[in-house]
Amino acid sequence: MGTATAGIAHAAIAAHILGLPMGYVRSGAKDHGRGNQIEGQLNKGDKVVIVEDLISTGGSVIDAATALRNAGAEVLGIVSIFTYGMEKGLDRLAQENLKNISLTNFDVISEVAVDESYIRPEDRERLIAFRNNPSDEGWIKIMMDLKFSDALISNVKPRSLIDIDELSIEELDAMIKKACDIMENPAKYRNACEGKKLATLFYEPSTRTRLSFEAAMMELGGNVLGFSSASSASVSKGESVSDTAKVISRYADIIAMRHPYEGAPLVAAESASIPLINAGDGGHAHPTQTLADLLTIYREHGRLDNMVIGPMW
Repeated sequence: MGTATAGIAHAAIAAHILGLPMGYVRSGAKDHGRGNQIEGQLNKGDKVVIVEDLISTGGSVIDAATALRNAGAEVLGIVSIFTYGMEKGLDRLAQENLKNISLTNFDVISEVAVDESYIRPEDRERLIAFRNNPSDEGWIKIMMDLKFSDALISNVKPRSLIDIDELSIEELDAMIKKACDIMENPAKYRNACEGKKLATLFYEPSTRTRLSFEAAMMELGGNVLGFSSASSASVSKGESVSDTAKVISRYADIIAMRHPYEGAPLVAAESASIPLINAGDGGHAHPTQTLADLLTIYREHGRLDNMVIGPMW
C-alpha cells in the first residue's frame, strides 16, 4: 500500500515487480463519491506493507497504518525511501509497533555530503543537532552567529562555466568589477589562491589561452598542473574526458579545459567533482575570451550598456 501521494508510484513499481496487488491510502476519507480513504482491493486479514517516501515525525504513515488496521489488515511494516531518524518519529513508530526499513537516512546522506565536500564536518554536526532537537532554539542562535547558511552555500561545489549565457547580468557585472579590482590592487590578491591547484587540460595546441590561465593562477598564489596536448594525456590510450575529469578532480581544485569537440567540457564537468571552466570547445563557446573582451570594453568606455558592438574578422 502506498501513501498518497508520494508513495503511490513506488508502491506501484514494487507491486508490479513482485506480482502483488497494490492500493494506496489517503490522509483522510474523500468528501465525495464513495468517501474512501483506502483505494484498491483489501480484505480482512490481508498482510500489508506500507510504502512511504519520507518519514520525519511519522504522523502521516501512522495514520495510514491506523486506517489499514481499522479495515482489518495486518500491517507487517513500512518501507520508506528516506528517514530523518528523528527521536519523536522513532518513538511513535515503536509505540505503534511499526517497523520501518529505509533505503537511506539523514546520517548517511549528511556523511556523504561531507565526503564529497558539499558541507564541512562541523556543518554536519549542526545539522544533526537540529535533527536531534528541532524545537531547541539554541541551534538557531549558533547558526545565526556563525552565518551557517552562508557557510553551507559556500561549501557547495561551485558551478562550472561552460557558456557565457549561463551568467546573469548581475554576475557579469560583479566579475568585471572584481577583475578591475585585482588589476588595480594586485598585492591584495597575491595569496588569494594559496594552496589551490589549477589543472589545465588542453586537448589541442594553445598559447595565449593556456598561458593566461597559468599566469593568472600563479599571480594569485596558486599552482598549476596539467597537459598541453592530447598526445601527452591518457586520451591517447583511449581514456574518455569523463574519466579524465574524475581522476583530475582528486589532484586539483579547479579545471580549465580546451577541447576541439563541441560539448566536451560539459561532459567533463558533469563527471568532475570540482568546478570546470570551458577554455574553448571547437566552434561552440569560449566564455573566458568573452569575459576578457567585456573587461577591455568596460575599462576603455567605463560601461557596457547602450552600446552596439560589431566584430571585425
